[in-house]
Amino acid sequence: MYQRILKITVGIFLFFHTSFHAAAWSMQGHMVIASISWQALNENSRARLSIILAEHPNRKTWEQWYQKYGDGINEQAFYLMCASKWPDDIKSNSFPYEGPKNGFWHYTNGRVDFEDQHDACYRPAKGKDIFNGLEHAQNHMKKSELAEKAIAICWMSHLLQDLHQPLHAASLYSGPYKNNSSGDKGGNDFFIKTKAENKTAYRLHSYWDQLLGRSQNQKKAWQKGLSIYSKFKGQKVNTEYLPGQWQKESFQLAKEEVYLSGKLKPAASKEKATVLPKDYSKNAKQIAEVQAYTAAMRLVQWIEQSLEPTSL
Repeated sequence: MYQRILKITVGIFLFFHTSFHAAAWSMQGHMVIASISWQALNENSRARLSIILAEHPNRKTWEQWYQKYGDGINEQAFYLMCASKWPDDIKSNSFPYEGPKNGFWHYTNGRVDFEDQHDACYRPAKGKDIFNGLEHAQNHMKKSELAEKAIAICWMSHLLQDLHQPLHAASLYSGPYKNNSSGDKGGNDFFIKTKAENKTAYRLHSYWDQLLGRSQNQKKAWQKGLSIYSKFKGQKVNTEYLPGQWQKESFQLAKEEVYLSGKLKPAASKEKATVLPKDYSKNAKQIAEVQAYTAAMRLVQWIEQSLEPTSL
């Protein structure tokens, strides 16, 4: 399975751009990927990263969380986990942060239309997608203020991870979504059941969001990150900073593995929810783990390059 997914992530040369929004990995998922990243970071980068994150405007909140929930977790790794989910935390009006929330930065989707076999995609206006957010993070890492760098690390960590969730790169425009300007909204309007006898229907996007975990349990996220890192450690990943290529990889995964090349029957209501085929959940979980590891290794490369002494 790893090699099959990896083949997609390194061998796509088609040209895709972007269109509509879908939400990200769950907060648990973001913390899992940060946990994986921490295992792979070299000691110098860990030390420099810790100095920068100490100046984050919400550091006191994170420290309070560590006192409550950090038992058994490396303290500095815990703060990277907090940083990775911070762009989702600030969406809440109750979270103690008054700066810009940049909601449009969390997504970029391509168009999938199996009926017309039309895969042409486009990007929204500049400033309204994930690529602009990544560019902003890159630029702010060059700032001299450590607080600016800390916020940039939050955005890079979070958005880089978002770009590896397959339904961040595709919306379906076939069947009941054909005349919808937003398609199925990255799976948000596509309803599924994991078993025919289940009464509860889920949004396809939410299902994929939660493959790395549903809760916000930091200890479980830490442990799952350790497990995934141990499982895939040593697997080769192309860590060159190529966000456009990462989006192409996720688009292809969405097309082939999420929508099953058009074989997953669209369902635009809970009452008509599609039952996932046998082995779909098993395959989806494997894909999520591979994508989590891939994103983590790419984040590690970005952090280590950005925190080299000549870059600070």
